[in-house]
Amino acid sequence: MELDHLGPALRRLRQLRGMTQAQVGARASCTKAQVSAYERGRRLPWLTTLARLLDALECSVRDLLRAAAHVKRHPPTE
Repeated sequence: MELDHLGPALRRLRQLRGMTQAQVGARASCTKAQVSAYERGRRLPWLTTLARLLDALECSVRDLLRAAAHVKRHPPTE
């Protein structure tokens, strides 16, 4: 997985679960601003933070990789 796809993949997983950035942040012990920065690719989460984000989203690493592959094939149009 290319790191360029990590943020959009996290956003995709969050949106598919119908969660807000604030909800994910609260469940992952980080702020909404941090979640936003990760999703926009402004920051990369530490591995432990990524694990907490995936737990908050109730996702596996496999889910993250699949979301990243989807983002690579269908880039967001922002």
